Amino acid sequence: MLVKPTLTDVSTIEALVGDFPAQKIQSLFTEHGIDIRVEDVPRSFSKYFSLMKVISGDLRGKTLVDFGCGLGVFVSQASRLGIRAEGLDVFTEYWGRCLEAAQYVTSCISALPFPRFTQLDFVAEEVNRDADFVTSFGMLEHIYGAEARDVVVKKMMRALRPGGHVILTCGPNKRFPVDISHYGPKFLFYHCLPVTLRGIYLRMFAKKGENKDPRWLNGMSVPEIKRSIVAHGGEAVEQVFPLWIALARTPLLNNRIIYWLAVLVANLLTQMQAEPVIILLAKRKMHD
Repeated sequence: MLVKPTLTDVSTIEALVGDFPAQKIQSLFTEHGIDIRVEDVPRSFSKYFSLMKVISGDLRGKTLVDFGCGLGVFVSQASRLGIRAEGLDVFTEYWGRCLEAAQYVTSCISALPFPRFTQLDFVAEEVNRDADFVTSFGMLEHIYGAEARDVVVKKMMRALRPGGHVILTCGPNKRFPVDISHYGPKFLFYHCLPVTLRGIYLRMFAKKGENKDPRWLNGMSVPEIKRSIVAHGGEAVEQVFPLWIALARTPLLNNRIIYWLAVLVANLLTQMQAEPVIILLAKRKMHD
């Protein structure tokens, strides 16, 4: 049974993490010629930290590995909570100077001990870790092919100690008609199309500066990811999307009728495994 954090838990974590220094980070990007807009950088992961805290209690000294860490905001915030965090990413030329940018973000956000960044192709290379938590946010959809995604999930589960937890966020979900995080609702079920048709669409409609590689964004389903987690030593897999809606703090949800309607819809979508964002929590078995 999932132990649920409260809004108070989230507020407490936010106070510990502190403000996101957007202006300072943007100045560093500009100064060092890093072509990334700070408004495209995720700002807060307090819901995730709150969930981790209700699972394990005190987070200080816990170990964490983040697959696909990108600019490192999550691992940088984790370090402020006393977590020994490591961010893994391929940091390829495609992402430009992402590793350098991650190091600048870390200098703005982190407290000691600083998180560690490791350049690693976790599709092709082994990941030998023994972490209390493994996390991934918006990475798995950029792995082309169900078999390759299964390999990555296997490595995520193997990076956990027995009894450790994985929190995995990915999408778009093939059972939800639009992608709310990447290209937006420009084309219904774009993420369900064969790669050839996706390529035609992108050549016709993608705007300048948008990624035109049809393998860059891939739809997936809740059953696919759940099967991979269970096949590689996971258990007690929970769909966490309704909790994320219940913990949302937007002016619109201050209206109690709208709030309960949003929670109801989130639960219905989750029961149909059609939530727009797939958020899964699982535990590695004590004995595989």
